Amino acid sequence: MPSMLSGWSIILISLAYLGLLFAIAYFGDKSSAGKQWASNPVVYSLSLAVYCSSWTFYGAVGRAASTGWEFLATYLGPVIVFLLAMRVIEKIFLVSKQQNITTISDFISSRYGKSQSLAVLVTLIAVLGTIPYIALQLKAVAISYNALAPGATEALSKGSDTALFVALLMAVFAILFGTRHIDATEHHEGLVLAVAFESLVKLAAFVAVGLFVVFGLFEGMDDLAFQIQAQLRYNANFDTTLNTGFITEIVLACAAAICLPRQFHVSIVENTRRRNLFTARWLFPLYLILMALFVLPIATGGLVTFTDGQVDADTFVLMLPLEGGSEKLATLAFIGGLSAATSMVIVASITLATMVCNDIVMPLLFRISWLHLSRSKDMGALLLRVRRITIFCLLLMGYFYYRILGDQGPLASFGLLAFVAAIQFLPAIVGGIYWKGGTRHGVLAGLSAGFLLWIYTLVLPTLNSARLIPYQWLPQLAGNDSWFSPTSLFGLTGLDPLTHGVIWSLGVNALLFVLVSRFASQRLVDRIQASAFVNISAKGIADPSRHFGQVTVGDLQMLSERFLGMNRTRQAFSSFDQKQGDGPPMAAEKASPDLIQYTERLLAGAIGASSARIVMDSTLRGKEMEIGDVVTIVDEASQALRFNRSLLQSTIENISLGISVVDQQMRLVAWNRRYIEMFNYPEGLICVGRPIEEVFRYNAIKGEYGLGDVEYQVRMRLDSISSGAPHSYERHRPNGTVLEVRGNPMPNGGYVNTYMDITDHKRIEEALRESEQNIRIYTDNVPVLIGYLDPERRFLFINKAYADAFKLDRHTIAGVSAREALPYVSA
Repeated sequence: MPSMLSGWSIILISLAYLGLLFAIAYFGDKSSAGKQWASNPVVYSLSLAVYCSSWTFYGAVGRAASTGWEFLATYLGPVIVFLLAMRVIEKIFLVSKQQNITTISDFISSRYGKSQSLAVLVTLIAVLGTIPYIALQLKAVAISYNALAPGATEALSKGSDTALFVALLMAVFAILFGTRHIDATEHHEGLVLAVAFESLVKLAAFVAVGLFVVFGLFEGMDDLAFQIQAQLRYNANFDTTLNTGFITEIVLACAAAICLPRQFHVSIVENTRRRNLFTARWLFPLYLILMALFVLPIATGGLVTFTDGQVDADTFVLMLPLEGGSEKLATLAFIGGLSAATSMVIVASITLATMVCNDIVMPLLFRISWLHLSRSKDMGALLLRVRRITIFCLLLMGYFYYRILGDQGPLASFGLLAFVAAIQFLPAIVGGIYWKGGTRHGVLAGLSAGFLLWIYTLVLPTLNSARLIPYQWLPQLAGNDSWFSPTSLFGLTGLDPLTHGVIWSLGVNALLFVLVSRFASQRLVDRIQASAFVNISAKGIADPSRHFGQVTVGDLQMLSERFLGMNRTRQAFSSFDQKQGDGPPMAAEKASPDLIQYTERLLAGAIGASSARIVMDSTLRGKEMEIGDVVTIVDEASQALRFNRSLLQSTIENISLGISVVDQQMRLVAWNRRYIEMFNYPEGLICVGRPIEEVFRYNAIKGEYGLGDVEYQVRMRLDSISSGAPHSYERHRPNGTVLEVRGNPMPNGGYVNTYMDITDHKRIEEALRESEQNIRIYTDNVPVLIGYLDPERRFLFINKAYADAFKLDRHTIAGVSAREALPYVSA
């Protein structure tokens, strides 16, 4: 009888370990060193091992003991994908970073026209497909705890609350790990570090148990080889290898490496560098191979040691060290299994909580008008609350699934059920990055049919085996009607239930996706997103000389003139020639790589870098410009226009003059606040695109231009602008103020008017004029000669007596030198 551990010691060790994980996550989130570690290629590759859940830690050994070679399928799938289909993952990564993708539902909905209904459907499938997987983790931790501490299990009503305690504990830690703050990029550096650390722990624990079996339980490699050979020879489970079930599971595992929501999150969303994929291409398969290497030895050790069949094969990893008297190794194995379970649950729950929050809950809340969420200033707190509640509900759903269906099969059956749900995303993802013809209607039809067939062919039989569905509700479950039987639909017999369900759900899904997409019409946004996702690898020009080998100097000049004009193009090309120290090249000469790059930079300054690359690629190589490329150009031009307008607006707002700008079509395009305040325009009159004629007419009706015919006054001002000549005049307004109005034409058409309030200046000028007149009156009545001169002996003022005595004109004398006015006196 193997020795056991106390329940409280296991609980304390588990809590201490989870506390260590939290500390690692905190270090990753809060410190710059932690963030750098999280972006390390090795750490990233280890975080991908979140794929290895309790299924691979405990369940793989159980499968090897009960079904033979089928356990290998779980490991072979990701190895095949990372070694042979890395380009697919790389393309998904590039698209996701360019489109700012945060979840798998975001990826699929964005590809197919940013469809909200599609995002909701993907989220629902992901949630319902992940619930069995969460239940798998709860079952794994519960049975491992019960195996190590049966006394504690009996105290807890024979283990009925063990899974609930585990579920609540995992919910708390998932909330602490993933919802401490809202990150717009959905990057969790601390989570990546913690998952990578857990990957090392579960690998170390599994390998340690494997080495214990090889050198502790058996007498070295020779004895192990003999025992394995005996199992392969006499165990009927190892007779067949490449049966349909095995191939089906390999296909499922390949798809799971891409389609599982948690795997997509870790491999795509949390990845910050493209070069990380190149390290993961060999390191992640190596990790899986090391895990798979010891599955068969441990399973063989369990079959040899526990011959009576009283020990669950899923617990061989734990029970073998206990049987050998090594409680410390058993504890390490339990921690390894706990790592496998917690990493999966934490990442999956955070990912699903983000999807549920972003795609279902928040859109619904925003549609409830009386909540006034659009006015809320603290949306971050609401998002955190929604995500935390979602995580808690997911874990509770997983717990209830385990309580209701936990005894209906081994761990692997739970995982396979979840895999089939996740594989329904495969046509939409792969078709989305390689086929432009895919539409949202095709994906909606395919996913809906595949999801319903998954429920009908796999979930309903599972519920039926647990006697949760009476035969009266669905007589086909009894198997009497072979045409509609969930396990032999439309007479398809001779297959295991898993293969049968995969063929129907995935086959109909892919078929409807293609057929409906063929006949459905695409919207503009569908074509734009299709171009963005499919043509991601064609973006950019890495080597201009290789791509544009036949381009001439004349081609580049003509292309530049389209966007820059003839004069600017000539100046730019002349400047380039001077810098190169060469004479002006002939138009028919082959363009050098430097000139091609220089031309692209010229265009980038006018239309943006991305647009310049697209124009160069499409025009000079004759490549068809995609609709997405056209939108990219328009979008960059719009951004440039918005930037220039904001720059103009911020400039003119800091000027005290009133300013209005009209374009070539006599429409208002810019103004400042002072202009509106100066004329007290009503709200809505001054706006972009308003014909200036309407503004002039409003001013004329108000009497701004004085008395006279309104239409004549409007026409006079329109003619003044149309002439393109500058003007300057003073306007005396009805309210007594005076404006100085100046107008100047713009180089490419349009007109700028400035308005300066010179009322105070005019009042001072009038006061000075009145003061000068009073001085003249006073001095003209004084019987003396009065003349004022400046330091340079120039006249400033003379009175009447002075002017009469020297025969001078008092009105023109200001500024005249005394030597010139009175030469004989000066001499």
